[in-house]
Amino acid sequence: MGILDRAVSRAVNRAVDKTVDRAISNAVEQKVAPHINQAANQTAGALVKAGTQQAASLGSFCTNCGRQNNAGAKFCGGCGAKLPTAIAE
Repeated sequence: MGILDRAVSRAVNRAVDKTVDRAISNAVEQKVAPHINQAANQTAGALVKAGTQQAASLGSFCTNCGRQNNAGAKFCGGCGAKLPTAIAE
């Protein structure tokens, strides 16, 4: 086998390897991506729900003076400013 034949053979092998690698990666990505996205969405939803529940149990912080108020308070006990309302789930 001459130099040119070996060079062509190497180039073909590299091209085939890259094509096969790309095909495998795409196939795996198509199968796995929906499951990863679903898990990420479920995790994010759980974190938001947990954070909302924890924030509600802590009460509201006044955006005017920064005081923490009791849960359910509509006005700040320190400065009297209207407190932000809870975000609906």
